[in-house]
Amino acid sequence: MKRAIYIILTAVLAASCVYRFEPEGIVSQKRVVIEGDILIGGITKVDVRSTSPIIYDQNFDASAPIGNAWIEDDRGRTYEDMDHMSGKSSFTFDTRRADVSCSYRLHFKDLSTGKEYVSSWQSVVAAP
Repeated sequence: MKRAIYIILTAVLAASCVYRFEPEGIVSQKRVVIEGDILIGGITKVDVRSTSPIIYDQNFDASAPIGNAWIEDDRGRTYEDMDHMSGKSSFTFDTRRADVSCSYRLHFKDLSTGKEYVSSWQSVVAAP
């Protein structure tokens, strides 16, 4: 029985590597990646990074974008970074006293390009 399972598992693993993975879209272009969750009743942490090309390019700038970030609620209140420093790529927000009945969105302004990224409004959901 163990031998049959081993043979089946080996066959599945061997067959799963048949196709080469090719990502869709332009892979040589730098893209901003914003990672984090707005935690109402806790401390919110957000990191801003950038993508790197799959094919090595020594001229590609893979440094993380630096800028300013803040959280806004649907009543117009804002939550600033706890460090109050400009030009960062990691942010921490004190959202322990934020109202659970509001919707929230995150803003990030890239200081090098002037672009502002804004998430969609999200209502608060209870953690499972």
